[in-house]
Amino acid sequence: MGSLAFFAFALLGLLGASHAELQLGFYDHVCPQAESIIQGFVKEHIPNAPPLAAALLRLHFHDCFVR
Repeated sequence: MGSLAFFAFALLGLLGASHAELQLGFYDHVCPQAESIIQGFVKEHIPNAPPLAAALLRLHFHDCFVR
């Protein structure tokens, strides 16, 4: 289960790095803890709800790449 979460984070990291508009620290001025809050939530909930990883990948694809 831990390897699935690692794979999901690695994949999201690689996809984010390949798209020019996505960047680390985007919310630093508005909500400095946004990225760590989201990362903590995902790390906590993916082991308990495995379909969440696939849902997040679909959400990322449809919101970030289709536009």
